Amino acid sequence: MPDWRKSYDDGTAAYKAKDFNKAIRLLNESLNLGGKRFCVLDVRASVFERLKDYEKALKDCRDCIVLDPKSNKPYFRAARICEIQGMQEKAMAFLEHGIQVTPPAQAKPYFDKLALVQKAVERSQPPTTKIDPITVLPEELLAYIFEMVIEDGHPDMPIRLSWVSHSWREMTTNCPFLWRRLSLSGTNYSQCMKRLRIFGQRGQGKLSHIRIDPLPQKDISEFANTLRPYLRHVQTLKFGAVSLDIVQQFTEELQGACHYLQVLCVYARSTTLYEGGKPPISRKLHLGLSASITESKLRSVKLEGLPLGRVTTSSSSAEPTYDRLETLILDHCKIDPSMPLMEGDDVPAPQDIVHSTLRHAKNLRHLEVRIGGGWRSMPREYVGPALQLPKLQVLVIPPPEVWAIHVEVPRIRKLTFSKTPYTTEYGVTGLLPSLKQLAPLQVPVAELEVLEVAVEDRDHQAALRSWLMRLTNLKELAVVSQSGCQEDVVSWGNNLDLIQSMMEAVNNKVVTVLHGRPEWCPQMHSLRLVRCLVPGRELMEYVKARKSSSQLATIRDLTLDHCSALPTEAETWLQRNVENFKIVKPRPMPAGWRDKFR
Repeated sequence: MPDWRKSYDDGTAAYKAKDFNKAIRLLNESLNLGGKRFCVLDVRASVFERLKDYEKALKDCRDCIVLDPKSNKPYFRAARICEIQGMQEKAMAFLEHGIQVTPPAQAKPYFDKLALVQKAVERSQPPTTKIDPITVLPEELLAYIFEMVIEDGHPDMPIRLSWVSHSWREMTTNCPFLWRRLSLSGTNYSQCMKRLRIFGQRGQGKLSHIRIDPLPQKDISEFANTLRPYLRHVQTLKFGAVSLDIVQQFTEELQGACHYLQVLCVYARSTTLYEGGKPPISRKLHLGLSASITESKLRSVKLEGLPLGRVTTSSSSAEPTYDRLETLILDHCKIDPSMPLMEGDDVPAPQDIVHSTLRHAKNLRHLEVRIGGGWRSMPREYVGPALQLPKLQVLVIPPPEVWAIHVEVPRIRKLTFSKTPYTTEYGVTGLLPSLKQLAPLQVPVAELEVLEVAVEDRDHQAALRSWLMRLTNLKELAVVSQSGCQEDVVSWGNNLDLIQSMMEAVNNKVVTVLHGRPEWCPQMHSLRLVRCLVPGRELMEYVKARKSSSQLATIRDLTLDHCSALPTEAETWLQRNVENFKIVKPRPMPAGWRDKFR
């Protein structure tokens, strides 16, 4: 039987001699004699390629790939043939498969070839216009995104969105709900009126949130009459001025204008608010301020910097009801029961002011009273019955020695004592009273979950201990150390050197108290210390003891705000073992600060 190898070798020799027709005849003869198909087809594919019979050459390459998928020669020959025929995408596919079966050390030329083929593919494709994904969003989804941005963004956000493109301008101007949050400034009266009309028209007269800061100092009646038609659907109204006369006049002009008002915020920034012992207006405002504005029942009221007297009995401002009131905040208001509300009125009793309001607020959940203008701005005696606030959960008040208030709060969860004229970012600026002083409040101390207080020197150590041992459900504790240092130190950020050299009288035993009794406050997981001299080793051992006990909650949140520096070992350990450990360092002291204390 003839050997196929002789025909194969003769065919290969004919190929090298460029006698391609003879090579094809001999290679076909070798295949008929049962020759090794891969070797014969590989050489025949090369012969067909030289003869420019690309279809037969590509067919032999595909047969070789089937016979031996791990050989890279058929892949690259097929890629070359496809590239010659203009089939760039097929050439790219053959190159990618060939690179996969090629050793990495030998693959670089093929990677370069693949890059060239890819560029050729890109050039061969017709140019396409890139479409920004935001342009294909459904209009209702894009409008919803606009609404979320406007709620948390700049007051001019609807106008700024309309500047982006013609399509965005068309969408914003045709969506009334995007124009229902209005912020005005009365410093430029003509611009304020123009802005009011634009938002009123585009919002179809259904504004929901209005903020006016400050109110115009002229033409209050004209401004109020222009604003009045847009107030019917307003849910949140915030306004203030530099003069109490403007606040009072604006309030009276808007009598009965708001029908759905839920949140009211009124403030005054008058620098002559308490000069001469009486307000600079003939008639004082009252906690029933909203009675002259709205016929609805408010859910939230915040009054800031206003002199408050009892509710007048005049027909224009009858005492309102507070059945739906959930939040009441009195920030630096002068609550003065020693003077009549109007000239000729009888002097009201203290309970006719705040207490009268609270008696009608059975659904109140959040109450804040932060004093201003000295302690004399608060009633310090109250002999009436305890007020029932069955749903109150958050209470921020001055210490009992500053303001007399008798309330029953069976569901209280957060308690903060406020006192000093300045406040920290946490609003914790009071002094911790003893439980005996707190008795008239009838607060269930054992049910508290959040306590924010200030302690001062050694006199309040006993009060602090008596509190901590009874706070069985406490989860968050914030303690601020108060001292007799100048307030400039606080406003400058309490440089560490200054803390250690001048604030030695500050209570620095908060951590020591906790370290001695880690079993107190068993459910506490958050601790915040402000302006404290912190013993680092004791703090580390306290956190470690809580972490190792299965019956005590682990301290997960620990914040040291403007406190003394910790030892490196303690700070490193706390950073590794406390989930949320934060140190707020003081700002640098201004130049020449030492001269202020010489």
